[in-house]
Amino acid sequence: MRISTLTVLAAITIPVTAAAILLPDHVATVTAPASGGKLLPGLKEKLGQLATMTVTGADGTVTLHRAPTTGKLEDGWNWAEKGGYPVPPATIKPILDAVAAMHGIEAKTQRPKLYPRLDLGDPGKGSQAQLVTLSDTSGTALGRIILGKHKTDAAPGAQEREYVRIPGSQQTWLAAPAITLPTDEMDWVDHAIIDIDSSKIKQIAVSPVGGDGVTATRAKAADKLTVQNLPKGAKLKSENAGSDLAGGVSGLELDDVKPAAKLAGSTVGTAHLETFDGLVTDLTLTKDGGQTWIALTTTGTGTAAKQAADITARTKGWAYQIDDTHAKMLLTKLADITEPPPKPATPPPAPVAKKKK
Repeated sequence: MRISTLTVLAAITIPVTAAAILLPDHVATVTAPASGGKLLPGLKEKLGQLATMTVTGADGTVTLHRAPTTGKLEDGWNWAEKGGYPVPPATIKPILDAVAAMHGIEAKTQRPKLYPRLDLGDPGKGSQAQLVTLSDTSGTALGRIILGKHKTDAAPGAQEREYVRIPGSQQTWLAAPAITLPTDEMDWVDHAIIDIDSSKIKQIAVSPVGGDGVTATRAKAADKLTVQNLPKGAKLKSENAGSDLAGGVSGLELDDVKPAAKLAGSTVGTAHLETFDGLVTDLTLTKDGGQTWIALTTTGTGTAAKQAADITARTKGWAYQIDDTHAKMLLTKLADITEPPPKPATPPPAPVAKKKK
């Protein structure tokens, strides 16, 4: 070997060796997943064993169980903390698909003190991180991943990505596809309770406790719902009072839900409605914890039989907290919709008798 060649090799080797000696030994080597490798390798093959999914965040833990079923993986899920209320397949499927497909795009920090910048601190109160755990029937974890901030590229149609880390590992990742969880706790479930087309309502009667109720009917759909039990001489505050009652069962959605057997408090009213096509629904309203809850029974004949069966299948055995606006409509008293009776006219003062001279 020529002296010039040795000189070149020495020039290269000495700085590299010195750099290796000077490099702090606590700096770890970052290894990206090979060819965009999965962050939870093998999970997809294990999903057939999946029985429970928990999501832990700042507001606590949501526990979802999957009932034994021969259906699709997203079928048969229910929410344990809400007494086993059903969770729609459309909510579950995109989560499971994204968890199984998630792969690392770019390795990020390994320094725990920087985790909060990516919302990847330990999940719990005061943290924006969310821990998703998938387990089998024995409680053995099939996969666990902590989700942080989302990142969307400026380019139109670009895939949304997310910062994540695997519990037990210091390495954080920018990964895809992003996993989108419900932003509001109650968004795990379908909010719809009952939605009766007001144009189909033939009769509606509300009976609040502690006051005269209101009944409104009409002979045909083209007619206006008319209040029937209006006292003689009484005047309605609005000519749409009957239609306003019908709004109480239009777009009725839940704010919360629990098994009807766990409903406490006292009954504050009932409501009854009938539609032209044969649907009959009865609601019981209860005050529990300062909120208004309803339970309902529905029957149907003719073309309404299937609708009634669908409503019953969803609502039987459940109590629903409803918003104040719908509660007020369903607890309307006759005095609420009528003008106060006119005050009796004050008689003129009696003439003062003149004194005789």
